[in-house]
Amino acid sequence: MMKPHILLIDDSQMIRESLSNVLLKRDYTLTSVSSGIEGLAYIEQHHCDLILLDYALPDTDGVELLQIFVKKYPETPVIMITGSGSERLAVKALKSGASDYLVKTADFIPKIPHLIKDNLERYKMKKRNRDLENQLRESFRQQKQLNRELEEKVLARTEELERAYQLSNELMAKAVDSNMQLAELYTEVDESRRKLDAKIRELSLLNDMGKLIASTTDKDQLLQISLDSVHEELGVDHCAILLLNEKNQQLQVGVSYGTPDDLLLAANAIDGKRELWNVIKRDAPLLIQDIEFDEHFHLLLQDYPRLECFLLIPMRIKSHEIGIFTVYGYEHNATLTPDDLNFVSSLASQTSIALTNIASTAQKVQHEQIRMVGHVTDYLMSDVRAPLMAVRKMTEGAHDKQQAPEEIQHFSQILIGQIDSVIATTEELLEYSQGESGELDRQTCSVQEFVEEIVSHIESQFTEQQITIHQQLEYTGNMTIDRQKMRIVFLSIARKVRHAMPEGGQFTIASRLINHVLQLECSADEKGLIASAFQANLSAPLIFEHEEHVLDLDRLLMTKVIHEHDAHLEIVEQGTTIRLSFPQPESTREKQRE
Repeated sequence: MMKPHILLIDDSQMIRESLSNVLLKRDYTLTSVSSGIEGLAYIEQHHCDLILLDYALPDTDGVELLQIFVKKYPETPVIMITGSGSERLAVKALKSGASDYLVKTADFIPKIPHLIKDNLERYKMKKRNRDLENQLRESFRQQKQLNRELEEKVLARTEELERAYQLSNELMAKAVDSNMQLAELYTEVDESRRKLDAKIRELSLLNDMGKLIASTTDKDQLLQISLDSVHEELGVDHCAILLLNEKNQQLQVGVSYGTPDDLLLAANAIDGKRELWNVIKRDAPLLIQDIEFDEHFHLLLQDYPRLECFLLIPMRIKSHEIGIFTVYGYEHNATLTPDDLNFVSSLASQTSIALTNIASTAQKVQHEQIRMVGHVTDYLMSDVRAPLMAVRKMTEGAHDKQQAPEEIQHFSQILIGQIDSVIATTEELLEYSQGESGELDRQTCSVQEFVEEIVSHIESQFTEQQITIHQQLEYTGNMTIDRQKMRIVFLSIARKVRHAMPEGGQFTIASRLINHVLQLECSADEKGLIASAFQANLSAPLIFEHEEHVLDLDRLLMTKVIHEHDAHLEIVEQGTTIRLSFPQPESTREKQRE
């Protein structure tokens, strides 16, 4: 099998020697000449399978010589070799008939064997196709000759056979036409399927990105995810998300790929900031596919010579301006398309919604924190107020020489008890905030003694509010509880009831023992008042989403203490009574039997 014969026309001896060393190792026969005249003379006397033609020759223009070769030897592929940085000349060569081109870069020599192989195979395939076409034409010629002979015979036959022949031709023409239409239809279907697959992939990507964006609560992470998607999907080297600073109405870089952060922001040849603002104000995306031929933006090439196209997508929610997506494509990138514009527009819309939600959520959390602080302050002040009032009365009594010692002692006992209550409440809050359940200091005391202790704590405030306290103690025996913790529960109940009865009323504390289960009840004389005070549902969340609700510390501490006592809390009697039920330990039952 003969080796492919390559003709190299290049005035550089170093290149001729380098290519000779490379190609001879690859089973090629190489003939090298240094001028266009030598090349023409050689190919007129010898067959060559492929020509390597340097653009810059000492005696002729490479493109003119290329046109001669293409005209005289159309069966011989010509690869044009151009200097580095002359890609436009390579395009000119391809338009003039070159089968391929190669730029003289630092590593272009090793690429030539592969390039030669590809072009030889391609021209071999073209030659084979031409041979097949010639065979087909010959077959058609023979068929035409047979048809003429057949027509002469048909003319000699009857009129009926002539009609049959004509009908046969008509059917054949229809069949050919049908086949051509079917082939065109198959082509259209394949193209539609390709576009549909691309659209499905894009929608799937947007769906996945939408889920990821919606689940992201960090602003910086959201911006990075969105820009990563554009960078990877479009294959561009330079893109950014610019956000609007509402205070100074300036565009600031949220996240970017490439240097500088954004080409239009850093441009000197045009007012890039104004162009970005124009797109935002118009609320219409802008796609420039060829900057060189754009009468307005071609000045950008003064700052960025290799820039080819760009895409600007405004970001807004209704009338609220958020920022702008910027995407830039260079000569080595794929040209940005309307499909790319639609993809980035969808992503920008999702990103804008997510940014708005993050800002709204942060604002709601801040407002909720402020309300929680206010409610905690109000809660603590409601406990601290009573001890402070007792201190005030004792101070006034210290200036009153006539006040009896027993009155001072009475106020002192009230003050000590209320201060203990504040300390206990604070400790319970601290335990809860640290996730601790706390240990019970169970003590045995009489129900009557415990109820009277509660009454002594609330009596003055209830009296000031014209609320009458009644006791209905069917069971006055012993019970085993953590007295200090359980006092918090009943004081919390009393506080809620007092707030729910601003115009006074009747408050009743009752007790009974049923099957070793102690029931302590607090009742109001107004139907539904207890249910209203406790928002009807004791299992409702402690933190509410609506603005009219805040953190319910009373219920929080009540739930904690009741859970530690294995007790049960419920609202009964049409919302007039709150009942606390908890079983008594065996030791307490023994004392009850005695």
